[in-house]
Amino acid sequence: MAFIRLQQIPNQTFPFNNEDVYYTVALRSIAGTTYATITINDVISVRNMPCIMNQEIIPYPYKNQNAGNFKFSGNSDEYPEYTTFNTASQLQFITIAGDVL
Repeated sequence: MAFIRLQQIPNQTFPFNNEDVYYTVALRSIAGTTYATITINDVISVRNMPCIMNQEIIPYPYKNQNAGNFKFSGNSDEYPEYTTFNTASQLQFITIAGDVL
């Protein structure tokens, strides 16, 4: 299983490509909550969505317009916090077929 490696800093933006679909993911941490803004092929699909552990970030109306979805995985129900990136909370990309890259 491959996960997207994040920096343990509160605010970061990075590109991600899958099957000719180009994402820009911006993560912002405010008061212990991580928020995501995701652009798909230069169109904002998610703006300031609170990230919840083990829940997909891109909402249903946009799921079929791209090659997959992002979610934080971990063993707790707590919100993913930047101080736990890559340890207790890991960002992953899941393809439409359900595969984790």
